[in-house]
This record gives sequence, structure tokens and C-alpha cells, in this order.
Amino acid sequence: MGDRVYPENTKISFIACGKAAAAQAKAVIAWAGNQLQNGLVIPPAPVEWNWPPEVAVHVASHPTPSDRSESAAAKAFELSEAVGPEGLLLACISGGASALLAAPRPPLNLNEQVLITKELLKSGVDIRIMNILRQQFSLIKGGGLAGGVSGRVETLIYSDIETESLDLIGSGPTLPMQRNQGEIIAQWESTQPLLNLPPKLQLKCDQLVRSEKNAPKNNQTNDAILCASPQTLKAIACAIAEESGFVIAPTQNASYGTSMDEVVQTIVETANALKRDSIKQATPMLAIWVRSDPRSKRSMSLWRGIGAIGPSAKKLNVVVAWDWCDLAFT
Repeated sequence: MGDRVYPENTKISFIACGKAAAAQAKAVIAWAGNQLQNGLVIPPAPVEWNWPPEVAVHVASHPTPSDRSESAAAKAFELSEAVGPEGLLLACISGGASALLAAPRPPLNLNEQVLITKELLKSGVDIRIMNILRQQFSLIKGGGLAGGVSGRVETLIYSDIETESLDLIGSGPTLPMQRNQGEIIAQWESTQPLLNLPPKLQLKCDQLVRSEKNAPKNNQTNDAILCASPQTLKAIACAIAEESGFVIAPTQNASYGTSMDEVVQTIVETANALKRDSIKQATPMLAIWVRSDPRSKRSMSLWRGIGAIGPSAKKLNVVVAWDWCDLAFT
């Protein structure tokens, strides 16, 4: 929160949801001090820490939602609606929040939302498009969580996607949607053929996409602060790598949204270039960030691509982290 100061009587509440939820929550607790009224931490896995009594931790499900995600959303609504006119709600949102908070928009139920999520993940559709559609199928996404807050809302974002639309990070539970109905319908029409959904569920989705979603709006100031993005994290990673003696080798033709086949080809080309350049390194290393679930079919093609590197770069160690960036460490 930097140097922001609030009146001493401001009651501060927070909801931290996503893969960075625990880290964000710890920072807020330290910053808020005695003004902290309550908090809710929603991570994808248990976090061992000495949490203060006013902070609840509710582990939910990722990458697909479950009943734990539905109960997490209910707890988030309960906390947000308890924030009074003089209160402040800090929403700490990071990647993964889309699955961790599940509040199906009628007539959808949880099982149907789970199926939709699985099909979207299998389709390989761009995560930004996926989150645009998720907003249409949910009561909490696209600003739904902020609507019941009587006080001020501030959203602190750790982004894991490259976008200027902050409402797409974690599907924006406290931020209003930033696109018109025509854009949403166009995204659905291009994505729907990729999804293997039962006809009745397809019809429900189509009706929701075509009916304007009127998310309740928070009447007080709702600021969004981008705390970190792939670009800032990449810069930090490069700095740490250089301090450790690594050479930074930018890959060729790498950009967000490229197909997995193109990513594989980029990896192979980079590996071959590293070998040709004969960089004086005892153990050359190529670190690759890929924005894909490691269990998905798309990732399997990545692993096959890595296998193809072997004959051309026998001493190359390949390390894969599941966030695609356009650089390699050697």
C-alpha cells in the first residue's frame, strides 16, 4: 500500500485469493496493524503460518473449482457485505482466483460450472478469453464481490497474464467488466465450437452470454493497483539470474498467445543457437516459462519438443516453469 494512510478509526478487512494469497495476506496484516478487523485467505494449498485469530484460511480448488471453491465464495461474500461505510476492503487478487472462487450464475449449478471450466482448459483458448467468459457464468466475477460493500474497496493485483484489462486477472471479482456485450458475444461464438458441452448446457451458456449481466456496483472509490506483472517478475528473474552468473538469451518469436507448436519450435531453435554459440558455461541451462497447466494435452506436446532438443544439445539442462516468458538462461 506504499505510503497510503487512512484515518485511525478505519476498520480494515481483506480478502486474499489466488496463488499469491498467503504472501499478499502476510503483507497486509503487517501493514494494517491494529486497524485490521478481519481477513480471509483463499489459497490453492494449505499454508503453515501463525495466522492471527481474526484471519480465516479457507483452502479452495485449482485449476478447476469444487464445492470448496463455492464455500470460499460464500465466505468472501459474507466478509465483504460486513464492511461498513467507514470501512476499507482490500481485495488481494492473483492468478488462480478464477477457480478458487465459484458462485455459479443461475441457471448454472456448480457441476455445470466445473464442466465448463474443464472444457475451457482443454480447448487451449487464450486465458484472457477464458476469463471474459468465466465472468458471464459467475455471480462473483466481473465485480460481483464488490457490489455488496458499503465502504471503500481497493484491489491489489499480482498478475500472471499479460493484459491491460485488470478485471481479467482472477476474473476480476472486485472490478467491473471492461468490454461491451458485442465483444463478449463474439468471444463466445469463436470459443463455443471448441467446447464439448451437452446441448442443454450449451443453451444455458448461450443465454447467459447474450443476456446483459448487471453486476452490482460499489458506490465508493474502487481503486486497482497492479503490484506485479509478468514483465516486472521477468525483470526480477533476469536480475537474479545475472547476479548468479547466468547469461540471458532472448528466445526468438516468443509472445503471449502463441500456439504450443510454435513454443516448442522456439525452444528447439533457442537450444540449437545456444549450442552453436558455444557459450563458455560448464552446464548450459535453458529455462522456459510456459503458460499452460503441466497436465494438459498442450503441455504434453511441449515435453515432446523438449525431448527433441536432446540430440542437438546433449549438455543442455532444461528447466520448465509454468508461466511463459520470452527469455532463456544459459
